[in-house]
Amino acid sequence: MNSFECALPDPWCPGCGHHTLVKELQSALSRHFEPHRTVLVTDIGCIGMADNQFTCHTVHGLHGRSPALASAIAMTGREGFKIVALMGDGGASIGLSHILEAARLNVDMTLIISNNQNYGMTGGQHSAYTLPGIVTATTDAGYDGRPFDIISLAATLGVMRARTSTGSSGLGLVLERSLLHRGFSVVEVLSLCTTYSAKMNRETLSPAGLEDSFGSAGLSSGLHEASPGMKPFVFSPEVRHPNLKSIEVKYVSPLKQPVRIMLAGSAGQGIQSSAGLFCSAAVISGLEVDMCGDYPVTVGKGFSAASMALSPDVDGLSSSADYTTVLITSQDGYSYCRSFIGGRAAVVLERSLEGEVSIPGCSFAGFSLHGRRNTGFAAIAWLASNSSILASEALHEMVAALPAGARRESLMRIVSESL
Repeated sequence: MNSFECALPDPWCPGCGHHTLVKELQSALSRHFEPHRTVLVTDIGCIGMADNQFTCHTVHGLHGRSPALASAIAMTGREGFKIVALMGDGGASIGLSHILEAARLNVDMTLIISNNQNYGMTGGQHSAYTLPGIVTATTDAGYDGRPFDIISLAATLGVMRARTSTGSSGLGLVLERSLLHRGFSVVEVLSLCTTYSAKMNRETLSPAGLEDSFGSAGLSSGLHEASPGMKPFVFSPEVRHPNLKSIEVKYVSPLKQPVRIMLAGSAGQGIQSSAGLFCSAAVISGLEVDMCGDYPVTVGKGFSAASMALSPDVDGLSSSADYTTVLITSQDGYSYCRSFIGGRAAVVLERSLEGEVSIPGCSFAGFSLHGRRNTGFAAIAWLASNSSILASEALHEMVAALPAGARRESLMRIVSESL
């Protein structure tokens, strides 16, 4: 028998239902699983402090995310590993979509929800699983909403589900059967928060009467097997590009020191795609590259910016925080990056901004002469021809590799004129 019990003192308030749940879970796991082949996933909340009570692998995530993290671990397909997720009713409120998605896919994992009907860690506020009439820190006249019935929701997806309580003599057996099930299983364990919900509802809530209280609200206890024929989710990675080849370095870049470049303009100017072409040309020129795009949620309106770091060696990608070159192709681009223009950066502005923007030492170029859609690439082509960063043939090759059409013809003309 493998012990999952850790010698560390538990962190919960006296009388908290989490004590009982954790002890029963440790015992059920010990009867059938090995600590080094078990992963316990928790999130923020009182029950999330169970991490240091178990001797197995543990993962701790954000509030409501333990089912998502557990699903990802289970999907790695590690044969013989048991994946268990723990969360409270607060986390199950926040992460309901994660629970239902794991159930819909029938991921091979066990989810245990410790439902004490409040957010115990943050002051006893009501949750989406609080029973009608229950007094909480945010419902002093009694909760008047309808709670989620996670067991009924799980039933619509055909997975194994159970509702029990820390006061039930059958808690250990329910946990054991759920842990041994292949596929998704969810167990809602009713318990009491002795600091908040129990004190606020002395006349209506008790450990022994929890199942009756839920039953009176139409939320009955019991264990229900999964629908016949359900198979656990199996992740099969698809090889999308079986003929994918490694990038071949064909040119030698004259660049000796790391550089950091900002291309900033407007949506519709091809900023991101143009920066991508330039970075691809840098890669086949033997450079290390890091590119990060930025644009608003609207995507098709407002600014568009691409930050590019290029270096002869990988260590140089993080060696410089200052931009060495800033290419601005529109007023949107200027508004985006004017706060960090300065220092030693060479700033090149679209000629139409001359007279509207005053930057000491800047130069101007007619990027927009090639049309709005090609403005970003015109700036990149200008940079390639006016700097010692990459071989001119490299950018030409990246453009030539684009699908045939008017766009490629336009870019080929621009790069030929520039280089």
